[in-house]
Amino acid sequence: MFGISFSEFGLIALVAIIFIGPKELPGVIRAFRVFKAKLIAVQREFTDGYHEMLKDLHIDDLKEEVTKVNSHLHTIIDLEGKEQKAYNVEDVFKDLATTKATPTASAPDAPKATSAHKDENNESI
Repeated sequence: MFGISFSEFGLIALVAIIFIGPKELPGVIRAFRVFKAKLIAVQREFTDGYHEMLKDLHIDDLKEEVTKVNSHLHTIIDLEGKEQKAYNVEDVFKDLATTKATPTASAPDAPKATSAHKDENNESI
């Protein structure tokens, strides 16, 4: 419920019985429940206000507009003022994933270099 295990909950209950006392414990539990209910109500009110504010600011409409604009952008201007092709980051990552997944053909073995020079009879000079 709160990320508390049963043994931790039992320890809390034992400490509450010792310090509060068995006579006043039901009243404390009721007060805690009322406090928790008020806290949940404040949280719900804050969340509703937040969502209402986002709706008033038309954030969803702005996100859609930015997405439309980004889909139309195919070129960018680099630091030198030249027009360059814009890359979609998702496509780049997909390309990287496919190149890592497919094995590449290995290059033919290059002839090995020898340290000594040999003459026509394969004798070291």
